[in-house]
Amino acid sequence: MKAAIDDGVQVICLTSDLPNSRRTAYVGIDQIASGATAGWFMGRMLPPQQPGNILLICSSTYRTQEEREIGFRRVLRESFPWLTIRDRVNINDEAETAWHSVKKWLEEGKPLAGIYNTAGGNEGVARALEAFGVQDQVIFTGHELSESSRLLLETGTMDMVLGHDMRREIEQCLAIFEQPLSERSSADVKTPLLIYHRYSYFS
Repeated sequence: MKAAIDDGVQVICLTSDLPNSRRTAYVGIDQIASGATAGWFMGRMLPPQQPGNILLICSSTYRTQEEREIGFRRVLRESFPWLTIRDRVNINDEAETAWHSVKKWLEEGKPLAGIYNTAGGNEGVARALEAFGVQDQVIFTGHELSESSRLLLETGTMDMVLGHDMRREIEQCLAIFEQPLSERSSADVKTPLLIYHRYSYFS
């Protein structure tokens, strides 16, 4: 990307930002706010003032997921201090690794109140919860609405999915590129965070 920018190519970061890269703009949701939203809803859905263990799942190579984790931790620390992140596992966006990580935790008999998956691999998390019959006891929140995550919402294995309107974001990118070069703004374009649950309308 650096070479492209040095050659005068206009670069837009989509979904995941690189703010120090001299890119033209960032188009996407506020990822820190999305993590904070996940933390706020999880805290509100769990019993008030009751200590609980949270399992945090990530793929640490992605800035997007690092920002989600920052927002999530901040809200738990400030608003729900009785909830504790007991473990942080890196699954590299792989469902099979997610399955083994959650399975290992449950096999050790550790009580679990919630799981926040900043990464991919929601199917693996769901598979482990269902295998141990605790899908109705653990609040499970993740990202990106897909056919599989939609099904997990409808069956009740996932409680919430945080998403974004990719089509709208691409349209915003195209609108920036369609502007004359001299008139292009370097301002970021923040798009709305979309919140899905079991009773959402899926168009």
